[in-house]
Amino acid sequence: MGSAQAWRETDVTTDELQTEQDEVARDDAPASEEPVDKTVISSTTAIPADERHQLKEEPFEVPEVTPMPTWALGVMFAAAAAIVAAIAIAFLTPPTLALDRVVMDFDAAELEGAELTDSVYAINDGYKLVGEQASGIEDNGTGHKVAYIDAAFENESFSVVMGIEQSYELVGREWVARDYRITHVDALPIAPVDADLVLSDIEKVFTKVAPYRGSRIEEVYAGGEFEVVENALDKDDDGSIICRTTIAMHRTLDLSQYDGEVTVTFRFYPGAASSDAGTWRLISADASEESWTPSLAPIKGTWLGVLESTTNTNLIFDTGRCMAGLSAGLTLEVTEYNQSSGRMTANITFVAHNHAGISEDSEGTDGDVVVTLEGQVVNLDPNTLEGSLVPLESGGDQGAFQIDFYNDDGVWEAQVTSGVAGSDSIFALGMTEFVDVYVLERG
Repeated sequence: MGSAQAWRETDVTTDELQTEQDEVARDDAPASEEPVDKTVISSTTAIPADERHQLKEEPFEVPEVTPMPTWALGVMFAAAAAIVAAIAIAFLTPPTLALDRVVMDFDAAELEGAELTDSVYAINDGYKLVGEQASGIEDNGTGHKVAYIDAAFENESFSVVMGIEQSYELVGREWVARDYRITHVDALPIAPVDADLVLSDIEKVFTKVAPYRGSRIEEVYAGGEFEVVENALDKDDDGSIICRTTIAMHRTLDLSQYDGEVTVTFRFYPGAASSDAGTWRLISADASEESWTPSLAPIKGTWLGVLESTTNTNLIFDTGRCMAGLSAGLTLEVTEYNQSSGRMTANITFVAHNHAGISEDSEGTDGDVVVTLEGQVVNLDPNTLEGSLVPLESGGDQGAFQIDFYNDDGVWEAQVTSGVAGSDSIFALGMTEFVDVYVLERG
């Protein structure tokens, strides 16, 4: 009995003990239980028995795989093929060569110093680039192209367009400019011929003037003065560009002068070859009618007389010539002259022979006197410039003298007659007269 009693007590006691443990466990647990995170439970985690009921096995569904339609596969393959083809074309097709790129590559300004024109009667330098453009590009074999460029230049005489072929070579994936070639040079006049260049070639211009009554214009105006008074572009009947140039001509001789005009025609000829831009050519020249007719030159100014001859009137004895006038000469200073009346006012210096005849030629002798007369009035023929002067001073201490002016076929001469003065005339009977003839030239 005692043993049985003890087992039961023990048994009860065990149950009670279990109950107490359960209560203690509940007391120790948190006030609100947190759900168990199943996602972090590993296979090695021991799950309490009282929590295993919370685990549920969710069913796993395998997604259904739908096969791609055939047309979609075709589209994908076509797109991929297009991408591959585009990439292949990009690498196999040469890059584009743009016209703007060609203009940038070619430095046309380097050609400004080139001899673009070669005209005798126009300016051929001083060209400046005024514009350029690329007109086209052509293939010239595999990896080669040719670009066509037009470059425009101007100076004071011409407008010039130069045609250029610029070659290109494909190096890697880049077009590289190589050599260029000038294919043509075309000039167009924008101004008349150059006046100075025309005058510098006046002798050739004169060869185009027809002779007149046996005279040639280059002989009439040799050593003369020339000036371009008109110079203008024009067009011929056939539309050709021409230039009409009028040159005023003037030549003063000792006693006469020539004044006239010559009208010159130049024609512009375009270039005949790729390197020939075009040029002006002398076509014709015509002199005005008055160009051939001389007129008396104004005689106002200084004239120098050069002794041409000296003689004396002694036919038997003392026939020697006195050459004093050779070294002294004669000076005529015309201070006033009226071309209508022929009235001349002048100062004159010359040698008077105030001595008798000499036995032999001499450079001078006693009695030679240098005479200076001022404000002398001489009435000349306005058509010939001939006349005489017997100064009031003649017959005095300087001896007797007379001055005569002659026109010897356009050459003005002064003749001085002198000798010992007599009582009844300029020259005494039986006394020797000396006649000195001077050719007058402008001083």
